[in-house]
Amino acid sequence: MSKLKLRYRDEIIQALNKAQGPIALKVLMKELFPKEEIPKMERLIVKELRFLVKLKEIEKGSGNMYRLRPPKNSRIRVRKEREHDFEERELRMADRELQDMKRD
Repeated sequence: MSKLKLRYRDEIIQALNKAQGPIALKVLMKELFPKEEIPKMERLIVKELRFLVKLKEIEKGSGNMYRLRPPKNSRIRVRKEREHDFEERELRMADRELQDMKRD
């Protein structure tokens, strides 16, 4: 049995993260690939989605709707909040540096 290579895992998770709610498979495919490549890549993406559901990173709803799985553990939730705060702090520092450069 060959190993499944998660080639598009990051792109799938990023697309699901951008979506407000559950996203349909067809919409996800349109976001990831050009129109010509969708028929070739659909089987591979469905396999990866099944595997990500098995790993409990995403959830499959009714009618081929997928969404990110919300964190169940409070430790994971706190870690995500810290990462978000760190990113905001980095952006603020970069903005301040730009403003200081403009003043000089």
